[in-house]
Amino acid sequence: MKRLTDFADEIGITNRIITGLAKLVSEDKALDILETMDEWRVVINYRTTTRHGQCRYRTKEVELHCHLMKPGSEEGRIQTTIHEIAHVVVPLIYGKYVKGHGREWKHVMKAFGAEPKRCSSHESMNEFKMNKAKLVYACKNCETEFPAQRRKKHPPETYIHRNCGGRLYLKQNRVTGYKAA
Repeated sequence: MKRLTDFADEIGITNRIITGLAKLVSEDKALDILETMDEWRVVINYRTTTRHGQCRYRTKEVELHCHLMKPGSEEGRIQTTIHEIAHVVVPLIYGKYVKGHGREWKHVMKAFGAEPKRCSSHESMNEFKMNKAKLVYACKNCETEFPAQRRKKHPPETYIHRNCGGRLYLKQNRVTGYKAA
């Protein structure tokens, strides 16, 4: 585990963070925030399949997905780290915990020079999920695939694909070797 400030230095975003903080708060307050960020750690997650990053206030950890550490993922690593640092900084600036991606978080993201939006593309996470999935469900209408680790609670045909209204079916079970014809 690395300190968040060391990780920010390593990926070259420390100046962006300092410049952004200078736009938002006084110099003394910015130094206090940087000192508090020094208590935070970066953790690499090898298990999750649904997110690139997460901010954990109780344990003072910023979690990043393992595929962001691979060569060629530098831009995603930078954007996700800035995204999570914004979550760390919001309560320190505004004096209250603000859940999610509200007005305050967006204001901090803009100050850091980043787009206030979701970092992960569903395509990149979907590829990771597909490689890890034990089961693959698919829509009968459009054949969109949905990777899964566990069986659905109800029969697959009771689930409806939001985009086209088609029913789902079990396309592949990689544990038993079953493939739908």
